Amino acid sequence: IIRLEQGNRTLAEGSWMTSFPGSIDSSTPEFIGAEVTGEHLLTRLLQSSIFSAGDLIELARSPIPELRISAAANLSDQNELTKLAVDDNVSLVRQAAVRRITDQNVLAKIAAGDKDTEVRKVALECLSFAKKAGVENLADQAQLARIATEDPNASLRQSATGKLTDQAVLAKVASDDHDWQVRLAAVRGITDQVVLARIATTDSSAQVRWAASDKLTDQSVLAKVVVEDQDLLVRLNVVQKLTDRTVLSKVAVEDVDKRVRDAAVKRLGTCCH
Repeated sequence: IIRLEQGNRTLAEGSWMTSFPGSIDSSTPEFIGAEVTGEHLLTRLLQSSIFSAGDLIELARSPIPELRISAAANLSDQNELTKLAVDDNVSLVRQAAVRRITDQNVLAKIAAGDKDTEVRKVALECLSFAKKAGVENLADQAQLARIATEDPNASLRQSATGKLTDQAVLAKVASDDHDWQVRLAAVRGITDQVVLARIATTDSSAQVRWAASDKLTDQSVLAKVVVEDQDLLVRLNVVQKLTDRTVLSKVAVEDVDKRVRDAAVKRLGTCCH
């Protein structure tokens, strides 16, 4: 247990842990330092009412990164937080500041422009919370589009894509991104049947084709997918959306997989009379 005390009064306390490497090899240096992690005692300490807003601002300008992190975690002054989030040269300080920022446009700009992946990730997570709270209209779609199309990190592109509403950008992501999970996120937001038809018939990923075809309503495109797609699960899903008895009859006889043929027979018996 670590405690920060004043006289007989405990101001903050927490535990700490030291982790040493589990193994070493010829490339390991002769001296191995311990990796020490703590429970953010300074952050807890600065929550005390004895520290004014002015004190926190002063500490946020300290040359000591740990003090800046702890001060940022307790600051409410949006100007100071924005300055820290944009200008500080320590990633962990910027992350702490981003978590306290409430301006969604500022968060969107940081998510798009920060040089550090973890800072961009935190900013996007904060935008996600805003979306759940029903204030996603405050997020800058142009900045999100930039992240979705340009960020080198696939998980961040996926996250940004999930917040997009611009159909043109979603279509571009669904067509151009090399990561199937990012394309899948785009498909989930697309409403244009022409775009969905193209993706359902051409995408290299079965998961993406499944998602696109699941949103299709055009029976002619669904017929093309169920006849031509090589993936069993895609065809099985499309069978459940077909209403054309001629197509279903063809599938019931000709599909290479018995499970698809059986599904078509069952569908014939329950629909399209």
